[in-house]
Amino acid sequence: MKKKILSLAVAGVVAVTVTATVMGQGRPSPDEQALAFRQGLMTVIVNVATPMILMQRGRMPYDGKVVARNARELAGLAAIIPQAFEHDTSNASGLKTTALPMVWQDHDKFLANAHKLETQAQALEKATRGGSEDAVKTAIMNTAAVCGDCHMDFRQKPPGGGGAR
Repeated sequence: MKKKILSLAVAGVVAVTVTATVMGQGRPSPDEQALAFRQGLMTVIVNVATPMILMQRGRMPYDGKVVARNARELAGLAAIIPQAFEHDTSNASGLKTTALPMVWQDHDKFLANAHKLETQAQALEKATRGGSEDAVKTAIMNTAAVCGDCHMDFRQKPPGGGGAR
């Protein structure tokens, strides 16, 4: 059920993006549709992960219920990553993406990272069911590290040289 709800959330983000593209310049190409799906998914992942990271860093009050919910959602979203990166857009022109060609050149490693994120998010959710706040914060840090590792290999660095979001 959760996976279906998460899929619907991602679909909503993609629908808005595709609608904006259609209104602005006509029907989006398959490459544009694939990019919109990926970017919509990653936007939702960032929105789910950010509160947990802020709590882990002490920049937001800790709320175990929010962490448990967001960890479950993150695991479901991570499970969608392989589908979002099925369509190879490495040779497409005119797309604004931070995905590096390595995503498709070493696709097995990329997919392994997506699975690792799903597994780590599940471990985080499990930690929320009885672990101390410190144990949960360690699990959040470990989950964020998986994101950062993947970004190091498969995502362009933002202007200014910063790391993962």
